[in-house]
Amino acid sequence: MVYCLNPDCSKPDNPDNNKICHGCHEDLDKSSKEYLFRGHYRIIKQLGEGGVGRTYLAEDIDCLNKLRVIKKFIYPVDAPNFEKAKELFKQEAEYLSELSHPQIPHLYGYFEHNHAFYLVQEFIEGKNLYDEVWEEGTFDEIQLRQLLKELLAVLVYLHEHNLVHGDIKPDNIMRRSYNKQSQLNEQSELVLINFGSSIKFDDNQKIIGSFGSHTRGYAAIEQIQGKATFASDVHCLGMTAVRLFTRCFREDFEDNKFNDWLYVDGELKWREYGEERGSKVSDELANILNKMLAPLVNNRYQSAQEVLDDLQTIIETVEPIASENNTENVSNIPRCKPTFVTPDIPPRRKRKKTKKTNKELSGNIAIIGPASGKTTYLATFGYFTNVVINTILESISPANDNSEYLAEQTEYILLSQSQFEPSRTQTTIAIIP
Repeated sequence: MVYCLNPDCSKPDNPDNNKICHGCHEDLDKSSKEYLFRGHYRIIKQLGEGGVGRTYLAEDIDCLNKLRVIKKFIYPVDAPNFEKAKELFKQEAEYLSELSHPQIPHLYGYFEHNHAFYLVQEFIEGKNLYDEVWEEGTFDEIQLRQLLKELLAVLVYLHEHNLVHGDIKPDNIMRRSYNKQSQLNEQSELVLINFGSSIKFDDNQKIIGSFGSHTRGYAAIEQIQGKATFASDVHCLGMTAVRLFTRCFREDFEDNKFNDWLYVDGELKWREYGEERGSKVSDELANILNKMLAPLVNNRYQSAQEVLDDLQTIIETVEPIASENNTENVSNIPRCKPTFVTPDIPPRRKRKKTKKTNKELSGNIAIIGPASGKTTYLATFGYFTNVVINTILESISPANDNSEYLAEQTEYILLSQSQFEPSRTQTTIAIIP
């Protein structure tokens, strides 16, 4: 396969025997090696491609050949939410232009070229933490403390600017590398990248800009429900920490099945998983992580600064616990056969008049928009979710934290097992009382 480096190219992948690119008709002998874009960006290679963007590594020949990352907006024009996606791509540029922090990539430009949209950002030389943990082993307590200390400071800065990152995970954290001649500190700083899922709030904590995307295995329940808060970033960072501590990542398979070995009967058992493999942390750090990961948002840290304050206390007073084998090579780790376990839904009191519920189901759903098998399913599923949750709430009297927690856990289980995400449908589903 020969890859065309022309950012304007609509179909850059070419068969090996092609001499002319079938996407842009450029000479592949030249465009597959490097490409001069807009007169001063020399495209060197493609770095990656996601749902809405394709990224390139380039040299800015007008700026001493400094390395830059060029991100092209590639969302399908005929997609139903194209205009929203385009606007949010522009918002990403606006958000980044307002930020100035050494651990956030600097924005150099945003422009339209041949009816396409581009961002130009600082290139972060180094590796992301997902690659690092597989190459160098699980994180011990010292590394976890450093991770939290550095990233929490970044979150404090972002949240002061009313911005939620929305997609904190090892893939989106780079460890900046320096050459041997550098006089900077030995501990390379961590950089938070990829602000494509960022959520902007106004001064009244009302969401004013969001694409609604997130990563399963990191996102908190309220974020999955489209109700993200600053505490949602705290949850994502906590999940990032325990993933790096255990080197256990959620795996997705065909037919919407997935496996996450950190959960046992619906409960997160990250510490037990790590200890079984020789990884240990102090009780004090475990308590901080568990509070960061509380499923119920009201039981979680409400701000990054709160976490940072507690973390600083244990850094000053508690000796970190050393792990036994955090440098174990990945090739020596046995791979278990995936199993798909649905957590048990808590027992509930039997309800009378079951047939009445079915009758209500058929009469209380209204679909606003194009009806189809998918939208009818989503409407039915949404109503069914409400019925199950209300059943749990009614089975616990008087209502308390446990009832709300069980309701949220049930909704999480249902959404997770079905891979249902409201943002994927453009049809409005209404439940008529």
